[in-house]
Amino acid sequence: MGPIGLPELLVIMVLALLLFGPRKLPEIGRSIGKAVGEFKRASDELKRTLNAEIALEEEGTVRPRYNTSPTIRPPGLTPAPTVTAPASSGPVDAEAHEEVVEAEIAEAVAAGSVDAVSTDEEPPRAEPANTVARKS
Repeated sequence: MGPIGLPELLVIMVLALLLFGPRKLPEIGRSIGKAVGEFKRASDELKRTLNAEIALEEEGTVRPRYNTSPTIRPPGLTPAPTVTAPASSGPVDAEAHEEVVEAEIAEAVAAGSVDAVSTDEEPPRAEPANTVARKS
């Protein structure tokens, strides 16, 4: 099976003209052309990216895939407190762990680095916006 010759191409064009009509055919041609162009641009971008990665690997330098620059914080912004678990060799007592966590949270709230939030209370429930009050 060889490439498409002139007679086959003419048959395909006549069939397309009969199926889609003279008004729709230019629109279809434009959309196919745009799709092919976009595909070509994407494949060229992929080739460039792969070639750049291969060149970097051949040089022996590999570009990091994550940001390695130090984090710069604005003045006055303190980092969140770090909670560390006590080192123990046995199982952890749940009540003791809860007390330690509550104490660390209380220290963070007292230092002003965290806002105090109570988890014992349920949040207020809002009425649905689309409810209509009925007159009795």
